[in-house]
Amino acid sequence: SKVDDCDIKTVFEDFNNPNTKMIDYMAFIDGVRGNMNIFRKGLVDLAFKTLDKEGVNVLDANELAKTYSAKNNPEVKEGKKTQEQLIENFNETLDMQYKIGERSNKGKITKEEFESLYENISFTIEQDKLFELEIISAWKLYGEDAMSPPVEKPMSASEKAPFGTSSEPTVYAKPAPKMQEEEDKVIAGKGSPAIPKKETAKPQTTQATFKEKQLLIKFKQSLQLLGISGLLGLKRAFKIADEEESKKVNFEAFKKNLKEYRLKLDDNEIDQLFKWFDKTKSKSVDYEKMLKSVIGEMNLFRKGLVQTAFKSLDKQGKGQVLVDTIKGAYKASLHPEVI
Repeated sequence: SKVDDCDIKTVFEDFNNPNTKMIDYMAFIDGVRGNMNIFRKGLVDLAFKTLDKEGVNVLDANELAKTYSAKNNPEVKEGKKTQEQLIENFNETLDMQYKIGERSNKGKITKEEFESLYENISFTIEQDKLFELEIISAWKLYGEDAMSPPVEKPMSASEKAPFGTSSEPTVYAKPAPKMQEEEDKVIAGKGSPAIPKKETAKPQTTQATFKEKQLLIKFKQSLQLLGISGLLGLKRAFKIADEEESKKVNFEAFKKNLKEYRLKLDDNEIDQLFKWFDKTKSKSVDYEKMLKSVIGEMNLFRKGLVQTAFKSLDKQGKGQVLVDTIKGAYKASLHPEVI
């Protein structure tokens, strides 16, 4: 709709400084544009960290322009725009941002300027989903051609977990795989940083049987049913049993703790699990590596949200937060299980 003179006057008066009868145009633009929500801020923070490979909190403007990719942009996929058009639009936006910002390092883009750049881009994209796809494709956050965001519907077995869990075992940079692929990834332990090279020097050459694959999936689902407090309790129980502090437990301690936490596994299944995770045939299992390999890691998107949450708590930028501060700040009024 068009804006008439009366509307313009009303807007001016809203932002007018009565002493100078002038408006701060940057404050005006920021006020109308608004700020990105925490979801989008998490993605922008993730993109910046991906680009800032040296961790200096500054990006080279020329390299930024060269790195930007429009190949998998949603508008290109739908035929609405060409790659050349989007690249040109981005370069123009970057150039304008470069000129508007208070330049202290010529040719460099600070983290604050990068965020401001995306505040402007965000304003033109109404849907969070489209914003997510745009930033994923632009900076190849999940790989060369990986476009699908790793936000999966939780498995039914995980619904009792207080904070929710992912339905994928370890690899999150792809869409939810078929069950067979999921099982293969659990077996292979892909994505788990917990398996050292010395243990993978002689990988298993035989394929796991169907029953073994099903057992590992069942074990993961049983852990999900424990919820976060139960999972931490199980890990603590293993530590207590680990009197030598070797991060390993023998079969007796392994079986005892799984039984005490009432995982839906019979004696034979527990025996098979122990043999599977005892890769070195040492008659012991590294419980931390075992839990990591089954639970997996958070995907990049979730890590970005966690980092954003930590920064909001770490107001002094010390890189650490008091437990009491976390307890005091935690709110559950808008938790999905509450509302």
